[in-house]
Amino acid sequence: MRINEMARMIKSALTLCLGLFTLATTTADASLLSTDWKSVGDELITVDDSGLEWLDLTATSGMTYNQVSVQLGAGGMFEGFSFASRSLLATLFDSAGGSGSYTGWSAANNGVFDYLAPFWGDLHCRANGCPVGDGWSRIMTLDSPSPDHQWAALIYDVPGGNSTTQDYVDLSQLSVTRDSHGNTMASALYRPSTVPEPTSLALLAIGFAGLGFARRKGTKGQIYFSEGSDK
Repeated sequence: MRINEMARMIKSALTLCLGLFTLATTTADASLLSTDWKSVGDELITVDDSGLEWLDLTATSGMTYNQVSVQLGAGGMFEGFSFASRSLLATLFDSAGGSGSYTGWSAANNGVFDYLAPFWGDLHCRANGCPVGDGWSRIMTLDSPSPDHQWAALIYDVPGGNSTTQDYVDLSQLSVTRDSHGNTMASALYRPSTVPEPTSLALLAIGFAGLGFARRKGTKGQIYFSEGSDK
């Protein structure tokens, strides 16, 4: 009886582990994933493979740097988020398949905006109704070249010219005033991820399965010992 029950527990644990391992492997293959921000199904958070959550560009579109900044504190619209530096923003581009170098048109970065835009936002096409990935977005960062300016990123892939073989991803050349705004301008906001890693879930489940088995085995041992003492 004990052998059959033990076999069932082992089989269940192995099935659980296999399922979680498959989930972890599948998720790890996807460099970006969407999750919700304020309401179920809004998918306004993009999680990259470094464990950072990026707020959708549409959430800050049309707002100036100062308007966003005052909403970052406790009770603010963007509480918990921070402005990303250009170097940190590069990690998001890396997760989207980028080359690590972002200075303008590049064949090495071809397809980056096409992949990133459905997750993070294509502000030009959102405003003008073109297919997502065929427009551009300007994104203000934490870095500042002067007291009243911010460095901004530009990601661009309007069809035509060399856009079929290259994407324009730039982190080094665009400076904008802090009061700049418009429907193609947004802010790079991020926070540490609150989504558990699938591998962590798998390890946790394995630990609980092992603990449950150990407790069951210990309880049975006590019962058998008591029965032996009564004889």
